[in-house]
Amino acid sequence: CAFLSGALADVPGAAAAIESLRAVVRTANGSAVILAAPPALRALVDVWGPAPSAIAVMRRLKAQLDPDSRLSPGRFVGGI
Repeated sequence: CAFLSGALADVPGAAAAIESLRAVVRTANGSAVILAAPPALRALVDVWGPAPSAIAVMRRLKAQLDPDSRLSPGRFVGGI
C-alpha cells in the first residue's frame, strides 16, 4: 500500500507514471487505484485501472440490482 501527494505539474507525465506502476504491480497480481486526482489526470487515466476478467458478470449483476442505473452510474470499475 502506498500513498502519494503533492502538486501535479506534469499531468501527462503523471499519467504515464501511473500506467508504468500498474504494469509493474500487475506482474505480482496487484493493482493500483487512484483515490483522488484532479480532473485533468482523471481524463487521461481510469482511476480503477484495467477492468477485471469478471467485468461481464459484474455488469449483469449491476443491471439486475440497479436496472435504472440510478446508483452511482459510471463511477465503478469498467464504467459500471
